[in-house]
Amino acid sequence: MVGALPGPIVLVKDFNFYQSVTVTAAAFGTNPDVMINFRGQQNLRFDIVSGAGIVSYSFNGNTVHGVLTPSTSYNTITFLDRPNKLIWFSTSTGTSVVRVEAYRI
Repeated sequence: MVGALPGPIVLVKDFNFYQSVTVTAAAFGTNPDVMINFRGQQNLRFDIVSGAGIVSYSFNGNTVHGVLTPSTSYNTITFLDRPNKLIWFSTSTGTSVVRVEAYRI
């Protein structure tokens, strides 16, 4: 059993990322919806956590690289060894909230 910690661990860089994004735009914007703020990110995961909108995602803001569909087996995707720092989202139907997680080992 580990004893109580004196507080948050602040002496090392945190290599975990989390952001919740409400997607309402019908097209990719000029600026990315997500900017992951550390180098060497290896694993990336998107999940639709609420809403009925089908969500497209892009790693360059121009090309649709994939689609997340709510209430199906395609409502989540995990990328291994894919270091993308910038992510854009758009939806053609409704509104959805997408959870984005990334980490480095």
